[in-house]
Amino acid sequence: MLRELGIHSELWMNTVEMHHQDGLSQARLQELPPPQRLALILQVIDRYAAMISPRQSREGRSAAESAQSIIGAPESNDNPVGQTLVRLVGKYPPGTFVKLEDGKVAVVLRHSQQTDLPNVAIVLNSRGQKVSPPTLHRTEEGSPRIKQALPANAVQERISHHLILQLRTQ
Repeated sequence: MLRELGIHSELWMNTVEMHHQDGLSQARLQELPPPQRLALILQVIDRYAAMISPRQSREGRSAAESAQSIIGAPESNDNPVGQTLVRLVGKYPPGTFVKLEDGKVAVVLRHSQQTDLPNVAIVLNSRGQKVSPPTLHRTEEGSPRIKQALPANAVQERISHHLILQLRTQ
């Protein structure tokens, strides 16, 4: 399929082909040759993306739950890929819905200096009613802090992405 799309790089083709192989995750990253190393990185990212994505048979998991699954896997102790992915993406990547300590629901806008204390837009009050317009809250500056990440399907209200994007510039 990649060739049909005009991809002719052998490294790329080999990486994609190998990323579903069993046993890659048990190998030490630095001991693998480049194609297998890239395949292992792709395998971890692919697993994470599959976890957070909804399927016909199930809802997507929250980003925090998926991250914990990636770094909590037995092979993660010897393989830094999952740990690096979680460190870069954070427990609460932008776009993640989160419940705050006071019961309000927010969507993560961007990371702050502390990845676990991102800037969020409060979109639902503690009674589940839409906050219009959404309000910016910098969790690193104080309460309320994030209590937990929520799966995307936990928020049924239609949220104005335009208004949320305006908050990113504040």
